[in-house]
Amino acid sequence: MNRSNHYRIITLILFFSILLNFYFVYNFFIGTKDNSNINSSVNYQYLYNITYYGHDYSNNTPEVYRMYLKEIELIPNTTKNVNKVELYNSLIIPPGQYDFYNYSYDLNREGLYRFSLVGIENQQRIVYKNDIDAILSGISWISSHGNSDNNLTDEELTRKATTTKLYIECGRLSLWAQDFLNINGIKSRIVASKTMDAMNTYDNGHVLIEIYRDDYNKWILYDLDNNAFFKFNNTPLSFMQFVEIIKNNLDYEIVYISSDSHYDISNFKEGNYNYDLLIEKLSTDKSLKQWYKRVLQKPTVYYPD
Repeated sequence: MNRSNHYRIITLILFFSILLNFYFVYNFFIGTKDNSNINSSVNYQYLYNITYYGHDYSNNTPEVYRMYLKEIELIPNTTKNVNKVELYNSLIIPPGQYDFYNYSYDLNREGLYRFSLVGIENQQRIVYKNDIDAILSGISWISSHGNSDNNLTDEELTRKATTTKLYIECGRLSLWAQDFLNINGIKSRIVASKTMDAMNTYDNGHVLIEIYRDDYNKWILYDLDNNAFFKFNNTPLSFMQFVEIIKNNLDYEIVYISSDSHYDISNFKEGNYNYDLLIEKLSTDKSLKQWYKRVLQKPTVYYPD
């Protein structure tokens, strides 16, 4: 091979090598960008199909959960087509064996039970006989802080609670809870307090509830809006005891009776203003204690008739 042919071959090899490199560079930086929407669409559809594949609700089976204090437990169905005892329409039901869409479930332990047949129906019941913690925890699980249900009557709130959560503020929740508890033979009363600090337009006080507990022979304070009661030296506190503890800057324990979603983040509004970026400031014990110190300065007890 003469020298000129040798140079031609080398030149062709270099030319095709540069052309091939240009092709890969173009596809990586330009071709991929042009196809990014298509790839994103394909990937989303793939992920959607993994999560939601199939739209025939007849393939779904019921899911039943028990909520008691901070615990959540899946309840297995025991038998199919056995008792034919459907859920009662009332929010409170006695312990027993109940059917939901042809499956039977053991509801002999007290607590809040949620029944879901996805795409078809949701139901919610508090199984109660004599465990006050079960009914208080149930109310706490059912309600989240918001205002979209504030204008409902007590009867409407109770009826709605059989199928969904309630979104109400502390005052409305405490009034409904007092009515609901008294109907079910539990002695309760409303307590409230205002701040003595500079006032604003949205956060100047708080409304809570006290329950008379025979096991402690005293009134015990519950903040159902924040899912809690309070202990000092391992002893549950009444409202006035709690106010004095705060006033004297003594440390205390916040004991939670549910672990639900505390706030209606997406729909807690006043006019065009949404509280979503403000309300989560109370999501820690430290911030909640600071807030109690502000709003629980001028206490009032509303004695039942």
